[in-house]
Amino acid sequence: MVERVPLGERLTLYFDGSCQHNRDVTSDTPAGWGLVVVRGDAGVGRGDGEVIEEHSGRVITDSEEVGWLGAEVGSNNTAELTALAHTLRWLLTEGGGAAVTLRGDSKYALNIASGAWRAKANRELAARVQMLWTEVSAFSPATIRSCCPAWPLPNISIFRCGATPEKTISNKRLSER
Repeated sequence: MVERVPLGERLTLYFDGSCQHNRDVTSDTPAGWGLVVVRGDAGVGRGDGEVIEEHSGRVITDSEEVGWLGAEVGSNNTAELTALAHTLRWLLTEGGGAAVTLRGDSKYALNIASGAWRAKANRELAARVQMLWTEVSAFSPATIRSCCPAWPLPNISIFRCGATPEKTISNKRLSER
C-alpha cells in the first residue's frame, strides 16, 4: 500500500553535479555538487514548494582530506556520484524514513548506485554510493526520478561551493527567490 502524504508535507530532494571543463580531468580538476531539499513540490516544474535546506561542496579527490568519498578525479561523473552520495546521506541522517522523491538528471549516477551499471573508474566512490543506496533502500520508501530537474538551485549551489560543504536554510518560497 502506497502512503499518501499531503502535498505540503512531501519532500523532494534535487541533486546535481557538474564539472565546468569535463575534459582531460585530473585530481586537480574542479568539480562540485549540490542538493536542495524542498517541501511541497508538486513535481511539475513550476518551482512550487519551500526550500528548506541547501547543501553544496566541491568533489574531494585527496584521500587524506576529511570528507573524501573515493573520487580520484574531478569530473562530471564524480560530481554526480558525490551529489547522490550526499543526498543519500541526508536521507539517512535527516530523512527520518519519510517517503521522499529524489530527482536528478544523471542516468549514470542512478545506474551505478542501483548496481545496474559497473563503474570503470572511481570504483571506491561508486562502491560507497552503492552501499548508501542499499542502506537507504532498506528503510526509506524513496521514489527515484531521473530527469532534467528544471531546478536551477542545485546548479547555483555547485558553483557557490567552497572548501567544505555549506548548509543554508531558507524559508522563502521558490517564487520569492
